[in-house]
Amino acid sequence: EDKIAVIQFCQNSFNPLSENVHTEGMTYGQLHRLSDRLSIEILQNSQDKDKIVSICVRDRRLLVASVLAVIKSGRPFSCILPLFPNNLKKQIVENNASELLLCDSSFSFGGVKTITVDTSKLAGGSTLNFSDLKGKSEIAYAVQTSGTTGTPKRVTVKRSSLNNYLSWRNTHYPISSKD
Repeated sequence: EDKIAVIQFCQNSFNPLSENVHTEGMTYGQLHRLSDRLSIEILQNSQDKDKIVSICVRDRRLLVASVLAVIKSGRPFSCILPLFPNNLKKQIVENNASELLLCDSSFSFGGVKTITVDTSKLAGGSTLNFSDLKGKSEIAYAVQTSGTTGTPKRVTVKRSSLNNYLSWRNTHYPISSKD
Protein backbone atom coordinates (compact mmCIF):
# COMPACT_ATOMS: atom_id res chain seq x y z
CA GLU A 1 0.00 0.00 0.00
CA ASP A 2 1.27 3.42 -0.94
CA LYS A 3 1.86 5.36 2.28
CA ILE A 4 2.02 9.09 2.62
CA ALA A 5 5.68 10.10 2.94
CA VAL A 6 4.99 12.91 5.40
CA ILE A 7 3.30 10.53 7.83
CA GLN A 8 6.17 8.04 7.46
CA PHE A 9 8.60 10.87 8.18
CA CYS A 10 6.68 11.77 11.35
CA GLN A 11 6.38 8.17 12.46
CA ASN A 12 10.13 7.67 12.02
CA SER A 13 10.80 10.79 14.08
CA PHE A 14 8.62 10.00 17.11
CA ASN A 15 6.00 7.61 18.40
CA PRO A 16 2.71 9.40 17.64
CA LEU A 17 0.79 7.20 20.07
CA SER A 18 2.96 8.07 23.07
CA GLU A 19 0.94 9.61 25.87
CA ASN A 20 4.13 10.60 27.71
CA VAL A 21 5.69 12.91 25.15
CA HIS A 22 4.26 16.43 25.18
CA THR A 23 4.42 19.24 22.68
CA GLU A 24 3.09 22.53 24.01
CA GLY A 25 0.41 20.97 26.20
CA MET A 26 -0.70 18.21 23.81
CA THR A 27 0.67 14.66 23.73
CA TYR A 28 1.56 13.02 20.44
CA GLY A 29 -1.25 10.55 21.13
CA GLN A 30 -3.74 13.41 21.41
CA LEU A 31 -2.33 14.99 18.24
CA HIS A 32 -2.74 11.66 16.42
CA ARG A 33 -6.36 11.22 17.62
CA LEU A 34 -7.32 14.82 16.86
CA SER A 35 -5.87 14.65 13.34
CA ASP A 36 -7.67 11.32 12.75
CA ARG A 37 -11.01 12.79 13.82
CA LEU A 38 -10.49 15.88 11.69
CA SER A 39 -9.55 13.61 8.74
CA ILE A 40 -12.84 11.78 9.08
CA GLU A 41 -14.72 15.11 9.07
CA ILE A 42 -12.78 16.22 6.00
CA LEU A 43 -13.65 13.01 4.16
CA GLN A 44 -17.32 13.36 5.14
CA ASN A 45 -17.50 16.99 3.99
CA SER A 46 -15.25 17.05 0.93
CA GLN A 47 -16.45 15.35 -2.24
CA ASP A 48 -13.58 16.22 -4.58
CA LYS A 49 -10.14 14.83 -3.67
CA ASP A 50 -8.46 17.51 -5.78
CA LYS A 51 -10.11 20.51 -4.07
CA ILE A 52 -7.75 22.40 -1.78
CA VAL A 53 -8.69 22.46 1.90
CA SER A 54 -7.92 25.93 3.27
CA ILE A 55 -6.64 26.12 6.86
CA CYS A 56 -6.75 29.25 9.03
CA VAL A 57 -5.95 28.41 12.67
CA ARG A 58 -4.15 30.54 15.29
CA ASP A 59 -3.13 27.84 17.80
CA ARG A 60 0.04 26.06 16.60
CA ARG A 61 -1.00 22.70 18.07
CA LEU A 62 -4.31 22.85 16.25
CA LEU A 63 -2.58 24.03 13.07
CA VAL A 64 -0.28 20.96 13.12
CA ALA A 65 -3.27 18.69 13.79
CA SER A 66 -5.16 20.33 10.89
CA VAL A 67 -2.29 19.92 8.42
CA LEU A 68 -1.80 16.28 9.45
CA ALA A 69 -5.54 15.70 9.11
CA VAL A 70 -5.62 17.02 5.56
CA ILE A 71 -2.54 14.97 4.62
CA LYS A 72 -4.12 11.84 6.14
CA SER A 73 -7.30 12.49 4.15
CA GLY A 74 -5.32 12.60 0.90
CA ARG A 75 -6.50 16.13 0.12
CA PRO A 76 -4.27 19.10 -0.76
CA PHE A 77 -4.06 22.00 1.69
CA SER A 78 -3.21 25.68 1.85
CA CYS A 79 -2.49 27.52 5.09
CA ILE A 80 -3.73 31.07 5.50
CA LEU A 81 -2.11 33.33 8.07
CA PRO A 82 -4.69 34.31 10.70
CA LEU A 83 -3.20 37.81 10.94
CA PHE A 84 -4.24 38.59 7.34
CA PRO A 85 -7.21 40.94 7.01
CA ASN A 86 -10.50 39.08 6.45
CA ASN A 87 -10.86 40.38 2.88
CA LEU A 88 -7.45 38.90 1.96
CA LYS A 89 -8.28 35.59 3.67
CA LYS A 90 -11.55 35.49 1.73
CA GLN A 91 -9.68 36.22 -1.52
CA ILE A 92 -7.23 33.35 -0.82
CA VAL A 93 -10.06 30.89 -0.06
CA GLU A 94 -11.72 31.89 -3.34
CA ASN A 95 -8.41 31.65 -5.24
CA ASN A 96 -7.94 28.15 -3.80
CA ALA A 97 -11.44 27.23 -5.04
CA SER A 98 -11.80 25.51 -1.65
CA GLU A 99 -14.91 23.56 -0.82
CA LEU A 100 -13.79 23.21 2.79
CA LEU A 101 -12.23 25.51 5.39
CA LEU A 102 -10.65 24.36 8.65
CA CYS A 103 -10.57 27.25 11.09
CA ASP A 104 -10.86 28.28 14.70
CA SER A 105 -13.52 30.67 15.89
CA SER A 106 -11.53 33.69 14.71
CA PHE A 107 -12.51 33.34 11.04
CA SER A 108 -15.45 32.04 9.10
CA PHE A 109 -16.37 32.48 5.49
CA GLY A 110 -19.83 32.12 3.99
CA GLY A 111 -20.26 29.89 0.96
CA VAL A 112 -17.62 27.36 2.03
CA LYS A 113 -18.23 24.43 4.38
CA THR A 114 -16.41 25.08 7.63
CA ILE A 115 -15.01 22.69 10.21
CA THR A 116 -14.17 24.37 13.50
CA VAL A 117 -10.89 23.08 14.89
CA ASP A 118 -10.70 22.87 18.68
CA THR A 119 -9.62 20.46 21.38
CA SER A 120 -13.19 19.32 22.06
CA LYS A 121 -12.66 16.87 19.18
CA LEU A 122 -10.20 14.95 21.37
CA ALA A 123 -13.02 13.27 23.29
CA GLY A 124 -14.67 10.13 21.90
CA GLY A 125 -15.10 9.37 18.24
CA SER A 126 -13.41 6.92 15.94
CA THR A 127 -9.99 6.93 14.33
CA LEU A 128 -9.10 6.92 10.66
CA ASN A 129 -8.70 3.63 8.82
CA PHE A 130 -6.33 4.23 5.91
CA SER A 131 -7.92 1.37 3.97
CA ASP A 132 -11.07 3.55 3.78
CA LEU A 133 -9.33 6.15 1.63
CA LYS A 134 -10.66 6.17 -1.92
CA GLY A 135 -7.69 7.96 -3.46
CA LYS A 136 -5.67 11.04 -2.98
CA SER A 137 -4.96 14.18 -4.91
CA GLU A 138 -1.79 14.56 -6.96
CA ILE A 139 -1.46 17.98 -5.31
CA ALA A 140 0.08 18.02 -1.83
CA TYR A 141 -0.27 21.67 -0.96
CA ALA A 142 -0.65 25.17 -2.35
CA VAL A 143 1.05 28.40 -1.41
CA GLN A 144 -0.04 31.92 -2.24
CA THR A 145 2.27 34.52 -3.69
CA SER A 146 1.34 38.14 -4.23
CA GLY A 147 3.55 38.67 -7.25
CA THR A 148 3.90 42.21 -8.52
CA THR A 149 0.17 43.00 -8.54
CA GLY A 150 -0.55 42.34 -4.86
CA THR A 151 -3.29 39.89 -5.86
CA PRO A 152 -2.79 36.37 -4.44
CA LYS A 153 -1.70 33.78 -6.97
CA ARG A 154 -1.75 30.07 -6.19
CA VAL A 155 1.29 27.85 -6.74
CA THR A 156 0.75 24.13 -6.20
CA VAL A 157 3.27 21.44 -5.23
CA LYS A 158 2.66 17.86 -6.34
CA ARG A 159 2.65 15.02 -3.84
CA SER A 160 5.36 13.21 -5.86
CA SER A 161 7.66 16.26 -5.52
CA LEU A 162 7.13 16.34 -1.76
CA ASN A 163 7.73 12.56 -1.53
CA ASN A 164 10.96 12.90 -3.54
CA TYR A 165 12.18 15.70 -1.30
CA LEU A 166 11.35 13.81 1.91
CA SER A 167 13.03 10.62 0.62
CA TRP A 168 16.16 12.59 -0.26
CA ARG A 169 16.09 14.40 3.07
CA ASN A 170 15.67 11.18 5.08
CA THR A 171 18.58 9.60 3.18
CA HIS A 172 20.99 12.51 3.59
CA TYR A 173 19.86 13.87 6.96
CA PRO A 174 18.19 11.02 8.87
CA ILE A 175 16.18 11.84 11.98
CA SER A 176 15.80 9.38 14.82
CA SER A 177 14.03 9.38 18.16
CA LYS A 178 17.34 10.56 19.69
CA ASP A 179 17.11 13.92 17.89
